[in-house]
Amino acid sequence: MTRPSLAALRLKTPVQYNADDDGKTDLLFMIAAPENGSLHIDMLARLMQMLMNEDFVAKLRAAKTPKEFLDTIDAQEEAQFGNESFTQEELPATYRVLAVTACPNGIAHTYMAAEALNKAAQKLGIPCKVETNGSDGPQNVLTADEIAACDGIIVAADKNVETARFAGLVHDICKEEPEDVQYTLMMQSSMDVCMEERKAFKVWHGIAGAELLRTKFGVTDEDVLHAVRFHTVGRAGMSNLEKIVYLADMISAERDYPDVDVMREKAAESLNAGMAYALKYSLIKLVRREALIPHHTVEAYNEVLTELQQQEG
Repeated sequence: MTRPSLAALRLKTPVQYNADDDGKTDLLFMIAAPENGSLHIDMLARLMQMLMNEDFVAKLRAAKTPKEFLDTIDAQEEAQFGNESFTQEELPATYRVLAVTACPNGIAHTYMAAEALNKAAQKLGIPCKVETNGSDGPQNVLTADEIAACDGIIVAADKNVETARFAGLVHDICKEEPEDVQYTLMMQSSMDVCMEERKAFKVWHGIAGAELLRTKFGVTDEDVLHAVRFHTVGRAGMSNLEKIVYLADMISAERDYPDVDVMREKAAESLNAGMAYALKYSLIKLVRREALIPHHTVEAYNEVLTELQQQEG
């Protein structure tokens, strides 16, 4: 096989293709591609999206000659994708929804879900960008700027997808809420809220945010909830996701306090080096202000410092 090819078969009598079929399969396709590369995945993904269009399928069934059948495919591909690859779709700079699709095999359902979401968004007049996590890796990847600016994210997946970027999006979800709202949510939290935190309004939004995500938005991912809850104070036993969100909040681009450049350099060395410096900075600041220090922060610093010392031998 030296060049990719697509073959199609239209049956006069529909058959039951597999156990889940409804007995009405009358269009069969075969994709052939060179062994090296992943072009067959791209071809399959594009074909699956085209077949989501009922008018296109009807035209294939009505085609009277092989040429008419192939011309129908060419016309639909041109109309649906133009000269641009569907993996390089541009995101309009207006109100929008972002989405991520993924399935265990990363072939058909990943792209069918993407097409269904795009069609639904188009019908509602909402520009939508969908990242697909197929067998050939993520395509049309959502950027940090897009995530930060969007109005909502849909994760349509029955396998694990990378979540750190979404935890970063929602970590400050309650920061602008009124004090009484933050306090109420904080006091409803089932996570360990210490007396020092209850007396420090600046950390309430993290605790309140995690509770809001759990109760209002149905977020059940404990790693995401912990990352939001502890992004201001830290804790012992932080996962890598929790550390990333904590540290990213400390060294984000708009930060300009003393030592932030050193903190960024430490973070570039390693996650724990950045965490140790950031936690020490926070502790020193609290001591200088003669403020109460949550035990979570002390325990986080001790743990990270111990890990660094063990690594250094």
